Amino acid sequence: MFGLDISDASIEALELKKRFGRVKLVGYARTEIPEGIVRDGIVVKKKELGEAIKKLLKEAKPRPIREREVILSLPESRIFTHIFKFPAKLKLKQIAEILKFEVPNALPISPEEVYSDFLVLDKTDSEQEIFYVAVPKKVVDDLCEVTKKAGLNHRIFDMESASFARALGREAEEGSVIVDIGARTTIISIFDKNGIRFTTNLGVAGNLFTETIAKKLKIKWQEAEKLKKSCGLLPKDGRCRTGQVFLIVQSTLQPILQEIRTAIKFYEGKSGRKIKKIILCGGSSMMPNIANYFEENLGLKTVVGKPETAEKLSIPKATISPLLLNVFGLALRGAKKKPELKGVNLMFELEKAARFKESRFPKKKIFVYFAVFVLLLSFCGFGYYFYLNPEKLPWYGERYLPKVVPLEFNLEVSTLDEPGVFAGRILEIEKEVAKIFPATGKRIIEGQAQGKVKIFNNSPYGQTLVATTRLLSEDGVLFRLKDNVFIPAGKTAETEVYAEEFGAAGDVFPGKFTIPGLSSFLQKLIYAESEAPMTGGATEVKIISTEDVDKAKTKLEEEILEVAKAESLDLLEAGEVLIPVVLGKEILEIKSDPEQDKMADEFKLQIKIKIKFLAVLESDLKKEMQAQLARRGVKKVKDYRFESVEYYLLNFDETSGEAIVKINTKAIK
Repeated sequence: MFGLDISDASIEALELKKRFGRVKLVGYARTEIPEGIVRDGIVVKKKELGEAIKKLLKEAKPRPIREREVILSLPESRIFTHIFKFPAKLKLKQIAEILKFEVPNALPISPEEVYSDFLVLDKTDSEQEIFYVAVPKKVVDDLCEVTKKAGLNHRIFDMESASFARALGREAEEGSVIVDIGARTTIISIFDKNGIRFTTNLGVAGNLFTETIAKKLKIKWQEAEKLKKSCGLLPKDGRCRTGQVFLIVQSTLQPILQEIRTAIKFYEGKSGRKIKKIILCGGSSMMPNIANYFEENLGLKTVVGKPETAEKLSIPKATISPLLLNVFGLALRGAKKKPELKGVNLMFELEKAARFKESRFPKKKIFVYFAVFVLLLSFCGFGYYFYLNPEKLPWYGERYLPKVVPLEFNLEVSTLDEPGVFAGRILEIEKEVAKIFPATGKRIIEGQAQGKVKIFNNSPYGQTLVATTRLLSEDGVLFRLKDNVFIPAGKTAETEVYAEEFGAAGDVFPGKFTIPGLSSFLQKLIYAESEAPMTGGATEVKIISTEDVDKAKTKLEEEILEVAKAESLDLLEAGEVLIPVVLGKEILEIKSDPEQDKMADEFKLQIKIKIKFLAVLESDLKKEMQAQLARRGVKKVKDYRFESVEYYLLNFDETSGEAIVKINTKAIK
């Protein structure tokens, strides 16, 4: 099976074979296709594309690709993904049934209109995380028709982001953000030890960089493309128009940087794990200095990704670049044993995808594994039973009792002196604490952008311009003079200007300004230029966010709990011992100064809480533990001491005064 990557501008094919654990190259080819055959990931001219693929496979080096089974990737801009959490006991068919009802609530699609698949990312005793992915049927059906015209048998439709991570190998280590900056779109994906965790795409990419450079510098597209590739994010290179290319590309990159920050914050907040690295790929990742720029702005190690093992193959060095990642990842999957089970396959409807997964598991092996598991479980079960109940053994005697006996039991306590029930007493601690916390929320405040301009007078006469005279930037943003200014003939004068309108539109780059109030003839002789950007139109300020207050509240509650637990020891009466579980917690007062959503660098949170603990007689507790030990068959319970005692509150009913506490401990002889 070989990999085939079809984009709007090019086609790449790569076939790898795995022999004795080593990957070897069979054939590789790349060709550009005319504009309009594929547009925005949708096949427009199927016949022409099929012919181009057939020609490409024949021209592959070192030898043609004759393999007929193919694995293709789908454009990420056409893909929908979501992570669901379901009970751990659900089987694949049950998951598929539930997804049919849950997907429309989470994504703007109908399961009947898409091909979809899902993977189990993580599983605990209680729940499992399901990664769901879907694509409109038309996208896949069109590609199926094309592959048939090319004489190929489509076996797998993969995700671009998953293919990238597979190609990067060890470089895409746990906690990585892969950023594919292509021609039309930028794909941002997060991977950790469980695989893909997040993916999104933006309509900001290489073509927009080139278009913006061409527009700002008033040059042709081809020249702008050359400047992008040679200058990129080099701030001081003399070839790059004194840093103008850097400023333009930098401003266009901001939505990508912001989306990465949002994705990282979402992932770290939800998983509790940290992102360690950013990996750039795609054509625009080859812009000079882009990795350093990302690293400086995001504070994370940033590298430009390359296929992990490509250099070991007979592939031209010129092609070992971020452009090769997708097709290389597809070919790696195609070279594996049972590649259909090595990731998602978007060529089935949901129920068929679940049946396909289950049908691929070897049932005979499962039966053998199950039988061995049952025998082992039975052996362990009998062993543990007799370990806890040694008196059931026919040769039972006191000398056979273990030196360490684990105890686990529920203690029912009454706090209202109910006769015949284990008695306890409620301890109440009321605490008030205030502390300063930093504000981390952000808000954009709109103001009037302002700055300085130099006015040139190339006419033979001096010129006076009064305050509020209009100046028009190259982008059509209107500014006004702050003060009166006189410019002698053939001289210049520097003065301050301000934007007529409030907002970010006034934050313009350095450039030329015309003076609309002058005649068209004088406008050519008298004009203004700025050497620095205008600023102040949009200013980012810190605010006290809901998240700030919630985190501060949690922090204070934790601190108060520890202090209150220590102070409750002073409330114990003679012979009592503290059961360190919180029976109840009531927030009496909470106050933020300044208030939430206000602008501030920091704020003071004041909180007043009433906390209830439980106390019992130490002698009663010890007697109950000894009684539980006696039920395990131990006769001389006084020879044992209790260590590593752990308490867990299962229930507390304030009306009836009854509490149930689970106790885990070890009786040691």
